[in-house]
Amino acid sequence: EQKLQSALNKISDRQREIIHMKFFQEMDYEQIAAIMDLNYQSARNLVARALTAMRKAMIWLLLFAVI
Repeated sequence: EQKLQSALNKISDRQREIIHMKFFQEMDYEQIAAIMDLNYQSARNLVARALTAMRKAMIWLLLFAVI
């Protein structure tokens, strides 16, 4: 959980917000799009980019934890 929080802290505010809405508040893409004033596909793309950024952050955290 600590590594997850660290990864969340390493992504942008907008990415953190959309991850929170999608996975913690369990909103669907239509709800996210309406709140963030995006179209449906842009909301999906933003979630995908946020997840990619988190994966990269997690890899770095795991690599540095081993060293």
